[in-house]
Amino acid sequence: MKKAEEILKGEQFQALDNNNKFHQKREEELNNYIFSLFKEGIIDKKLRRQLQSTCSSISVFYGLPKVHKNGYPLRPIISTIGSYQYQLSKYLAKAIRN
Repeated sequence: MKKAEEILKGEQFQALDNNNKFHQKREEELNNYIFSLFKEGIIDKKLRRQLQSTCSSISVFYGLPKVHKNGYPLRPIISTIGSYQYQLSKYLAKAIRN
């Protein structure tokens, strides 16, 4: 736990309030952008529904210990499964691979 707290105290991280307003605002911005792509005819209705986010969850941070190294440093993991950008990330990863 102490090692994870040390990682999160780094300059690249910023503490957020416990409310969901930040998360909800980002989800709304992404959904509005996806809707604008649909209105402009860039994406079709099926893709719009696939990419839009509803009732998403906040990303989760955890650490996996590197047991093969001295001191067991943590490998930081941020799981975005279920988050507002998850479906878009999956779609883009597949598009890049193909």
